[in-house]
Amino acid sequence: MTDDVALGADESGAEEAETRCGRPGCPHTFRQPPTGRRRIYCSYECRRAMFDAGREVKNAEAPDGARDGIPPQDLTAELVNLVAGLTQVAGALHRERAELDPASVRSKVARAEAEAASAAAEAAGATARAEGLRVSVEAAAEAMAEAAEEVKEIQARADEEAQEAARVIAELTAERDHYRDTAAAEAEHASAALDMQQAALDHAGRLGLRAQASEDLAEAARARAAQLETERQALASTAAAAEATARAAVDQAEKEKARADKAEAKATA
Repeated sequence: MTDDVALGADESGAEEAETRCGRPGCPHTFRQPPTGRRRIYCSYECRRAMFDAGREVKNAEAPDGARDGIPPQDLTAELVNLVAGLTQVAGALHRERAELDPASVRSKVARAEAEAASAAAEAAGATARAEGLRVSVEAAAEAMAEAAEEVKEIQARADEEAQEAARVIAELTAERDHYRDTAAAEAEHASAALDMQQAALDHAGRLGLRAQASEDLAEAARARAAQLETERQALASTAAAAEATARAAVDQAEKEKARADKAEAKATA
């Protein structure tokens, strides 16, 4: 009996999961809402089409075989379509009636009871978890109390170590100040010595510049003297050449005068 109820519940759940549309010719399926009125059609268009088909059946006029100017052959085809639509509507109504069957209702009740049992089991599990959590909280509270005591001890030791560190820092600070003052004094002496050394270097540099300038002047004088000597020698050579040329000219003039005298003497004889 339990297996049959469970099977009915599974089949009902499957039907609720996927329901075929009640409009003839529509291949679509849809899911039923979890609460409220059950749906027959998959969409507003299908529901509207079936509603219009029902209105066409009510408005059909059969006495003269025609209605609103529609030819008899078209009216026959329309009536055939309406009959097919009504057949599918009847099938949909039959499915709805089947869903309201007591067996289906019992399967839903059984499913609700199973869900209630599952909820009760979950509640029991939650209670057990809550108890375990309470025990864990108590253990955590004890651990926190122990940790607080340890923290107090650590804080006391830290205070003592901080005081000792402060004393050592004060001593080191005083020693550092002493060394710093000493270093400052030595730095002043060293700076003064460096200033004196720099002054001596500057003076030596100035003397060196003067000596270099004197050396440059002496070198320029020697070069000028050499240049003047060269010019003197060149002038002496030029003067010697001019003197030789003058002597040659004098000799030539004397020769010419002697020839002229001979020529004149011959002419008077």
